[in-house]
Amino acid sequence: MKNTDIFKLSSTFSKREAKQCAAYLSNFTDAKPQILQLWDIIYDAYKNKKYNWGKLDLSKEEINQKLLGKTEDNSKARSIRSILYKNLKNYAAFLQFQEEREKDKQYLFRYSAKRNIGSLSEGEYKRIVKDLNKKIGINCLEQNYKASKTYIDTLILDQRKKALPDYKAHFASFSNYALMQQIQLYCIMLNHALIAHSPLDQDFEQKMVQIFDQASDVESLQKIVHLYKVCSLMLKNDVAQYKVLKELVKQHDGVIDVSDKKFLYIFMHTFCTICQDRDLIHEARLIYLKRFEEHLLHEGDIIPLMHAKGLCTTILKMTQIEDLTARWSKEQAEAKIKEVVKEMPRQYRKANEQFHMGVLAFYFKEYHTAIEILNKKIVYPNAFFDFDARSVLIRAYYLLGNADDFFSKQIRAFQEALRYDESISQDHKNGYKNFIRAIRSLDKARNLSLEYQGNLKATNTLSELEHFLDKNPVKVVGWIIKEMENLGYCFKHKELLSQ
Repeated sequence: MKNTDIFKLSSTFSKREAKQCAAYLSNFTDAKPQILQLWDIIYDAYKNKKYNWGKLDLSKEEINQKLLGKTEDNSKARSIRSILYKNLKNYAAFLQFQEEREKDKQYLFRYSAKRNIGSLSEGEYKRIVKDLNKKIGINCLEQNYKASKTYIDTLILDQRKKALPDYKAHFASFSNYALMQQIQLYCIMLNHALIAHSPLDQDFEQKMVQIFDQASDVESLQKIVHLYKVCSLMLKNDVAQYKVLKELVKQHDGVIDVSDKKFLYIFMHTFCTICQDRDLIHEARLIYLKRFEEHLLHEGDIIPLMHAKGLCTTILKMTQIEDLTARWSKEQAEAKIKEVVKEMPRQYRKANEQFHMGVLAFYFKEYHTAIEILNKKIVYPNAFFDFDARSVLIRAYYLLGNADDFFSKQIRAFQEALRYDESISQDHKNGYKNFIRAIRSLDKARNLSLEYQGNLKATNTLSELEHFLDKNPVKVVGWIIKEMENLGYCFKHKELLSQ
């Protein structure tokens, strides 16, 4: 059952959505009794597993027995499953509509225009324009343009009305939206250029100067243009403009459109992450947590898996910062991780919580606890969780210092897992492989130092390791460097110490 499209789609439903699915199927589709019965079988099994899709173990044979009285699969059983899947897709589309209608308030307006309810159309149009004029943002401009287009189309089709469409206002609303779309796209390009270290073409930059000037001449656009102007300057590596943008976003918090806020926070997060300044890296963490608090990372009611992992990693980093006044306690971090986990897709919650609680224990030097947690059998959502957990286990065994057999065993298991994995890129694989090589060299140097104080072989081993780190990407390289320092090694490549 888990390999079927029905399960893949159903497992995205929350507890509430799954419960309401039967009502949707019976009231809004032409699904026949056997289609409804099939959904009831699936839902009951989900309910019996305490609303955990990951534990659902229904087989096609079990379903066929309950549905048709025999386990054999046939064309009728396949047809029933196919029809249910088609209706579940419609339900998923309905759920998406429910989410999007909160952003787009024009559904009643378009309905009244299409059904030619004149007085209702006029009233809805005026209400929409009034609400949009209270906010600033590109999404608001788009909604304004769409509303004016619907209004003009309605007047043209209903020739009995004497009201004349204001084509000039409609043209202006479209022009304003088009200008801001170009400006937003420009900032997206700058954001990518900052990451890839590839500046944009000078001719293109000159064209954008003209577009900014043109948009700035429109009084209703001046606030949003100023926001994106400052953002564009920040993305050209200007720290002062980051501070200005941060203040502007705070200042316009109540009126700036959510979609624009999402973009601006992403740009600010990128800028702070790319910079090597420790204060800005801390700012990046705060921005990420703020995006969580303001529901800017959510898709509907849930946070996507990798955002949840990134958030929990950010929370862990908050326990390690140098500023003691801003550093989080273990209890604070634990509570926040659980808060994030609650808003993840249900099937990933247990694995995500176990992984990050294990890492949290490791960060607080509770190595035996970290090993106990991370050695528990669990299926991780993807290879990144698995491989990161393995790297923490190996580091914990290394730091205990009296577990050589377990240390070697974990390394061999990690190498085997990397060899057969096909889900992550070669670049990531190389980072993990290089980590294994680096920690082995580290372990060798430590053992030599313990055996012979100030041993030249240990120094040579660490010198070779430093050269390797300088030339190759290595996962958790900062930790490796810190452990080299703990062995008393003096670095030649001083730039490595900033990693």
